[in-house]
Amino acid sequence: MSETTEVTYPVSLTRKAATQIRDAIVSGRLAFGEPLSEAQLAAALGMSKAPVRGALIELREKGLVTIAPQAGTYVCAPTSEDIDKLSGFRCLIETDAMRHALVRDRERLLRVLSANIAQMAAARKTRSAPDYIVADTAFHLAFITLSGNRYLEQAYSLISGIAEALRVRLFNAGQSFRQQSFKEHVEILASLRKGDTAGAARTLKRHIMRTVELEGAVQVPSASGRRSTRRAEDYRALFPQQSDKATIDAQHSRHR
Repeated sequence: MSETTEVTYPVSLTRKAATQIRDAIVSGRLAFGEPLSEAQLAAALGMSKAPVRGALIELREKGLVTIAPQAGTYVCAPTSEDIDKLSGFRCLIETDAMRHALVRDRERLLRVLSANIAQMAAARKTRSAPDYIVADTAFHLAFITLSGNRYLEQAYSLISGIAEALRVRLFNAGQSFRQQSFKEHVEILASLRKGDTAGAARTLKRHIMRTVELEGAVQVPSASGRRSTRRAEDYRALFPQQSDKATIDAQHSRHR
């Protein structure tokens, strides 16, 4: 085996593990503050503990995991202060990115935002929460990706995971929140079409800061000192496709 293969193989597994664990946290399958078992995650994903350990370190850098020495590893447990500071940071980044994106290619930004809202509307009709959240996330990412500023993209990448995790949980806070959220997306686009950038920025800030207003709807248990209560089968249920593949691979190995 070449030196290059030895380096890239574990990195690839780490990336895969990070993606799968991130999705489980963001979607709410793994709860805020929940203790994590490295060994159980590795078994459920069909890999050794080393890439899972690397994935958890990567997710810690993104704010989705807390690793406490001699205490354990936990899903992030954002406090009221955390949510307030995160929301304020999002306001700064997204409003600045919006202005950059408008200057760079106004018509493209409007087309993308319009398509995102159309997807949200379709998801509302079919009552598909996952589809709505995907479109909602894409709406906000459009400002960042179309800004043409890689430093804004890098800064936003540090909080995009926790922002999406909060968005998922707040989406489930109640029908009134969902209705208001959709209305504000529409208002932002309408203001931008009229050339009212200041109005769009005000609505965007109000929309983002709603996260702070509804922080009571985000249940965050204390994580300190708790151990995971999930069984092996519970972890496998978090990653069914990966677990099935691992089982098939193991069966093939036994018959070689």
